[in-house]
Amino acid sequence: MLKIKIAAVSIVLLFLLPGCEFFKSTNNKKSLGVGVDQSGQAIFFGLTDLHNASYENLTVNGLAKLKKVSVSQNLTVNGNLSASDSTIGAMHVNGLVDLNKTTVSGVSKINGLLRAQSSTLNQIVISTEKAFLSDSVTKTITVKKTKEFVEQLIELNNTKVDGDILFESGKGKVVLKGSSGITGKIEGGVSVKK
Repeated sequence: MLKIKIAAVSIVLLFLLPGCEFFKSTNNKKSLGVGVDQSGQAIFFGLTDLHNASYENLTVNGLAKLKKVSVSQNLTVNGNLSASDSTIGAMHVNGLVDLNKTTVSGVSKINGLLRAQSSTLNQIVISTEKAFLSDSVTKTITVKKTKEFVEQLIELNNTKVDGDILFESGKGKVVLKGSSGITGKIEGGVSVKK
């Protein structure tokens, strides 16, 4: 029944989006939905699994799995993102973000949990209760105030922050493990060395 609904939505979207075409599964693209591919831009719907591909701008409405993918400008994901061995210009994700050996050169806007392993990020703006960075590097982290009045946690394990960490809620905690360090200051929170 679910496959029929997805197919029906895809057909409707096919007629609503000019220049829209179905993407067939290949070695480097798999998606349950429709994609629009015009001059380096792509939009995917549903579970999207991309390998060894390059895009100027990429939007995924659903779960996105990227491996060895390059997005030179903007990546937008409305769903969870798992990226490994990839390079991204800037990203905006509404969901859980799991990065491994990935570089984000622009701003990372995340509404959800962040887990980064062996990754390089520029500026992180995140709305979450928890974020974990291990063996990674970033410049600044801004933790947006959430509706829940809970302590917000940033855990750094062998990670360097070349700037400030700001908790807008005033209820932040940074846990420093291993050789982690912050060159700037922590505003709205405290640090704990473990």
